[in-house]
Amino acid sequence: MVALLQVLIILILAVMVYKKLSPVLDNVRVATNNVKGTTTFLSEAVVRPVIGMVGFAVGARRTLSVLTGFRKPRGRR
Repeated sequence: MVALLQVLIILILAVMVYKKLSPVLDNVRVATNNVKGTTTFLSEAVVRPVIGMVGFAVGARRTLSVLTGFRKPRGRR
């Protein structure tokens, strides 16, 4: 009889905890989706164009160095 009462109390507590945590977990899911959307936007709107500009600048510099024969001296590492 005591064991049955203990199991019943544990089940009631588990349901109560679940009901309290469910909205919190939903908020965490929404926040995670917001962060995912923000990082996707930043990747597409900022990072990709910057990478493209840097790649173009490196290519242009290399082209000029090949055409002019001027090369930057390499230092020791």
